[in-house]
Amino acid sequence: MSPRASARLAGRRIALTRPGDAASPLAVELAAAGAEPVIAPAIAIAPTIESSLHNAVRHIDRFDWVLFTSPRAVEPFVRALEASGANAARAVRCAAIAGSTAAALQANGLRVDAVAKSPDPVALADALEPLAGTRLLHPASSLATDDLWTVVTRRGARLRRVEAYRTVPAAGLGDLARAITTNRLDAAVFWSGSAVRFLLRRAERDGRPLMHASIATRFVSVGASAAKAFREAGIQAHALVSNDLVGELASLLR
Repeated sequence: MSPRASARLAGRRIALTRPGDAASPLAVELAAAGAEPVIAPAIAIAPTIESSLHNAVRHIDRFDWVLFTSPRAVEPFVRALEASGANAARAVRCAAIAGSTAAALQANGLRVDAVAKSPDPVALADALEPLAGTRLLHPASSLATDDLWTVVTRRGARLRRVEAYRTVPAAGLGDLARAITTNRLDAAVFWSGSAVRFLLRRAERDGRPLMHASIATRFVSVGASAAKAFREAGIQAHALVSNDLVGELASLLR
């Protein structure tokens, strides 16, 4: 990181809205650049109450690929594999939408056969070509959209999405909404469309929608899901275009 980037982030309050960011390298890097990372999850993760994941894993040999679009789906999938006793468990072909998801797979002893070049469904589908006739399993959030299903089925694949975990509003969501609408944050970074939508609803309920003209907090989206949620809400957000989030924040907040 350049000294110039560090100077530009000095004193900036930047909210990180996903669970677990308190110990993440990004929070450490932001602090080293002079910023004040504000750990403010917009979502919380809860165990699934469905049996669809376990049912699918019992027949894992019927699938050509298992697709992961979040690191949070990895551990529930591994637990389901272990519970099933499937002999093919470690031979399953896995594809990840981003580096952090690939790292989670490897940390749990699973081989990563494909990684998308960018964190969006089209890039993931590109990494799996040829897709025609393939059978895909997608362990995902309870709130997962149909974006990936749409992309891969148009290319001739059959995809089965199963709930691996539930995404629910975080207990501190109201505090995050108030910090944004009272301009106590310079920027807020979002990784998921669910986080954006939960925040939108909470701010609306509190009587100060995020489209209010006096809100100065800059929104940053990482990945297609969050970008799409902001776009559909008509809210301007800076979409991350590189892996250098700290550098892009420095430019955005100059």
